[in-house]
Amino acid sequence: MLITCEHCHDDIHGKKFTVNGHMVVCGECIKEYHKCDKCKTLQTMDFIGVDREGKTLCEDCIDSHYFHCYVCHLYVHHNDIKEYGYNDEHDFICKDCVKLRRITNYKIWEV
Repeated sequence: MLITCEHCHDDIHGKKFTVNGHMVVCGECIKEYHKCDKCKTLQTMDFIGVDREGKTLCEDCIDSHYFHCYVCHLYVHHNDIKEYGYNDEHDFICKDCVKLRRITNYKIWEV
């Protein structure tokens, strides 16, 4: 049975490779991927974000569990939101950016 890399499609017989669920990636192509710290799946750089603690997140986890701060561009988990701000366009602003007054035109919302 021929096993090929999902990324470059080369035969990986006898080479180092990584298996992640249904995805098989050769040792060279694995450099193009990061593992989501929440769900542990391999993701290309196009589908990665970073939360306030420096954890790598995939797009699915971000969409399901996180808010994106309009000011600092980091992701905040839904469970960690007690107080936050929003601007006139209703963009989410994390409590750290509100505290540091990184933006002046905002309203406070407490959950």
